[in-house]
Amino acid sequence: MIQHPKILCLFSAPLVAPDGNPLEVLDMKTERDAIVRELAECKKDVVLRTGYATIDELAESIEEGFNILHLSGHGHEDFLLFEDGRGGGQPVPGDYLKRLIRLGGPFELAIVSACHSERIGELLVEAGIRHVVAIKSDVPVLDQAAITFIGQFFRSLFQGGAIQKAFEMAKLLVEGDPELMKMKPQLEFMAYEKGIPFVPEEEKFVLLPDDITAHLDPLLSREIPQGTLLLEEHIFSPSNLPVKPQTLTGRSLEMYDILNELLESRLVTVTGVGGIGKTVAAVEVARWFCTRDYFQDGVFHIDLRQTNTVGRIVDLLGGILGVQPAELADIISCLRDHHYLLLLDNAEDILWQDEDAMQDFIDTILKFTPNTKLLITSQRPVGGNLYEPERTYRIYPLEQEDAALLFFVTAKRRMEKEEWESDAFYRILEQLGGHPLSIVLTACQLVPGIVLGDLIERIEVYKAKAIAVKDITDRDSEHGESLVASLASSYDRLSENAQTLLGILSLLPAGAEEEMLTEIFGNTAWECIQELNAASLVEIRGHRRATLLPPVRLFAMSITSEEIRAHYGPKIVEVLKEYTEKLYERHGTQDAKEYRFHFTVNEPNLRSAIDLPCAPPQTAKERSVLGILGPRLIFLYHLHEREKEAKEVGDRILSNLRRRQDRLGEADALLILGIIAMHSGDLEEARSKYETALRIYQDIGYERGEANTLWKLGDLIMWSGNLEEARSKYETALTIYQYMGEKLGEAHAFMHLGDLIMWSGSLEEARSKYETALKIYQDMGEKLGEANAFWRLGDLAVKTGDLEEARSKYETALTIYQYMDDKLGEAHTLLRLSQWAALTDKLEHAETYLDDALALRREIGHLEVQAAAHMVKALVLIKRHDTAKAIHELACCSSIQDRVRAHSRAVQWLILYAVHLRLHGFKEGATLCLEYAEEFASKTQNQYLQTQVKNQRNGIS
Repeated sequence: MIQHPKILCLFSAPLVAPDGNPLEVLDMKTERDAIVRELAECKKDVVLRTGYATIDELAESIEEGFNILHLSGHGHEDFLLFEDGRGGGQPVPGDYLKRLIRLGGPFELAIVSACHSERIGELLVEAGIRHVVAIKSDVPVLDQAAITFIGQFFRSLFQGGAIQKAFEMAKLLVEGDPELMKMKPQLEFMAYEKGIPFVPEEEKFVLLPDDITAHLDPLLSREIPQGTLLLEEHIFSPSNLPVKPQTLTGRSLEMYDILNELLESRLVTVTGVGGIGKTVAAVEVARWFCTRDYFQDGVFHIDLRQTNTVGRIVDLLGGILGVQPAELADIISCLRDHHYLLLLDNAEDILWQDEDAMQDFIDTILKFTPNTKLLITSQRPVGGNLYEPERTYRIYPLEQEDAALLFFVTAKRRMEKEEWESDAFYRILEQLGGHPLSIVLTACQLVPGIVLGDLIERIEVYKAKAIAVKDITDRDSEHGESLVASLASSYDRLSENAQTLLGILSLLPAGAEEEMLTEIFGNTAWECIQELNAASLVEIRGHRRATLLPPVRLFAMSITSEEIRAHYGPKIVEVLKEYTEKLYERHGTQDAKEYRFHFTVNEPNLRSAIDLPCAPPQTAKERSVLGILGPRLIFLYHLHEREKEAKEVGDRILSNLRRRQDRLGEADALLILGIIAMHSGDLEEARSKYETALRIYQDIGYERGEANTLWKLGDLIMWSGNLEEARSKYETALTIYQYMGEKLGEAHAFMHLGDLIMWSGSLEEARSKYETALKIYQDMGEKLGEANAFWRLGDLAVKTGDLEEARSKYETALTIYQYMDDKLGEAHTLLRLSQWAALTDKLEHAETYLDDALALRREIGHLEVQAAAHMVKALVLIKRHDTAKAIHELACCSSIQDRVRAHSRAVQWLILYAVHLRLHGFKEGATLCLEYAEEFASKTQNQYLQTQVKNQRNGIS
């Protein structure tokens, strides 16, 4: 009897046999999960090792004293198929297994969960294994039956049962399994198709040797200690792959070919018409690599549906890889030294809309990330003159046998034998042409009360209507008509509510989660989604998110009525308005990274919503819903450093707001576009936008907007170096805020006046402005404003040379930011404390503060924080006499500054560093800081700053 169970489970799932014929794709994961679950629940001291079946793995485990063997995979009377490492099968003869196990295997029990393995089982008995479970030689066994059997078999064994009892109990469980009972008609059909007798699943298992008396005793000792399962498991690559589909039929050979193309190449594009099965095949290839840890750093799926810019691809990738905010250079930096497989799914949209940009994107990844491989699905190749060759693999329709099986397993009612054999069935298959989506859509209509003749009639009726759907019928002349006919027939079978919800989803290109759909449609939304899913018109992914398959969306867009747009368009805009507010509020908080990714995922919905119907404002001093959504959306693009899209979408928003005569919304949008222009360095464009917004606010008498715009004009003019004019704008804004009794605006105006006055050198007057602002914030209980004021007072103390006072102010600000969970403010203040520590020669403290700030930066994603961190790091390195590394840090700062256009602030701090370094004998470091200050000042169009830098350089020389 076994007192210390050590179980070895080896799985083999080759895609093709040695002769090149395709093999059924086995469900290894479910079987593994069932075994782990049962062994964990027995609460015994058990060792379980799982892995993939190779000779090396088996031999190594034999030497380690495992006493129970479980082999799962494809079998043959004379051999088992192990894996060859390339998706193919390696035949391992039964006699070889017999000799290998006889030499070293102390196995007491073997389970060979492989079709036709009875003869192999007999050889294992001859090798000395006393109990062997196998599958009869003349029949295959179903995955579900094998999984049900092994789970119950282990459960009975560990409850102290005899081998024979455990075997019989497991067979009974197979016989009574509800899922298998439902599948019995399918199994009868499969046997009929293959011309073999039907054998019930429970009768396929055999216990060897064929002598009941040999199996009447328990295998496991009752003295096995209580404990927990020790699982030794093969490592999977990190991944975000969608769950495996319930139905995967007839694509093993295609998967094998794609897999081997990818082993030899770095770019493989899987092409084919819409709905042909490109995504399913590619995802399963990616899963094969993931489960065998070919790419140690990750196998990631990026769905490019409705993606029309490379910027959005970069954002999606950045969210998946944890690089935010992301530009292509950031993605390349992340990929360069890692081993990734990236599956870019549904790439045809961007290839048709911006072929050159997509080709450049692919080319850059191929050129600069040598260990990254790309698997792309698209209705067309990538094309272009790429750094490495593109291998294309086209997916074709299913063979008739596979098409028949797919139809059978997705039908909503049992098909009778007469129907399998009927001319009507094969006429339907011929009409559908082996196109998987057409087959599934049609099979889902075979419900109780519907016969095959009804389906034929529907297909012919809808084909006769010759419905044309752009990008389906014109791209696929062979199958397009059948696909559209299947879609139209499925649509007409839906309830009215489900039809309406399909129309709503056509207005949401990125799909939507249950909560959002409920807000738009009502409490029955998810019931309708389930109806659409049952008809195979909608797919449901994690977090209960419903999305339309690309061909389905094209069809839905073509039939969605103006009535649905008119009724539900305003509701969608209203819901998305609230959604943008939530996204904006979470920027800079602890969960900012999560919300940045939410924006990236839902951005196509937001972009689409700006063209939906929306009521105009009631009065000139009110905004339409678009007048609230639009400016927020523009600003969200800005926060994600997607300035080009901010401008393009902003122009569309302005046009739509003007058409609705929403002057207040128009002014708000102009104000945001002015901010973006200013950060892009286009000061003339920014001024034009601000002044236009100002005129509108003044025309309609909206004082708050007028004051806000004057404040922004003051910022712009200060950046340009005209401090007197800037002060005039700030003071005018302040007057308006005071007239309105707008205390928060008043405090903000005092803060900006303080900034201007501090950097012009009037430090005591600046202190007065900051302290006035601080008092207002404190009286209002406005904690973030209070923290910002303490932060500025810290900066002022640095300027006056009172570094201990600076530390005290910064620490007070930090405490408030932490209390308020404002990660952006916290990061900025940690950088100020790092700077303080460097200026006071507490370099270890400076490094600690800097590390903490950068950790927060990785959470929230903010380029200005990163740029400032490089600048502070340079100061620390200069103090450590490491000028070479300091130069590198300043160069990195310069690169980021060119993106965020915050040169003015950087110049002011670099001048301060230079003065400090010169006073403390770091002349070379001071010169270096002024060189970069001069470079940055030259990009500001700010004559005042340029003069300051010039005066400091003259002082050094």
